[in-house]
Amino acid sequence: MLIGDVIRLAGTSIGAFYGRFQDKESFLAAVLDAAVTEAQAQADNLVWQDAVWTEGTASDIAAAIVVFYVDACRQNQGMYKAVLRDFAVGAPDSHPLRVLNSHIHAVFVPALARKMKAKAGEDVESEIRNAMQMLIGTISLMMLANPGPLRLEDDAIKPKLTEMMRRLLRLV
Repeated sequence: MLIGDVIRLAGTSIGAFYGRFQDKESFLAAVLDAAVTEAQAQADNLVWQDAVWTEGTASDIAAAIVVFYVDACRQNQGMYKAVLRDFAVGAPDSHPLRVLNSHIHAVFVPALARKMKAKAGEDVESEIRNAMQMLIGTISLMMLANPGPLRLEDDAIKPKLTEMMRRLLRLV
């Protein structure tokens, strides 16, 4: 989409657009920041308001994590895809998607860890972070390598990814 298209769809003028944003990159950064803030709030609300996170099993929570990531990526697919292509540019540690992912881990990992039975010497939280990294990597590749054998749009993707998460966490 071109800036002219954005301006037309927003019902504004080029002058108003450039009065608010220095360039296309600053506009995209503002959109990304808004999406990150929204996703952080959604993650927080899920853990505090959805009964799955307090009353569900570890398997239920693993499925909820998959649903959260798939839905968020479907909702923001174009933006996330564009950002993933440029991820290495700039300071990766302060990148908004990395900050978002750190926030989601901080909220989701302890919630799931409380429901999992740890074996002696096992770091459950580390296992959960590893499984989530595999999930995020798989979803990222679906967006970047579309079409592939797994497609983000497919109805079967949530059950497939949920099964993958449950196997990685030895919940099945």
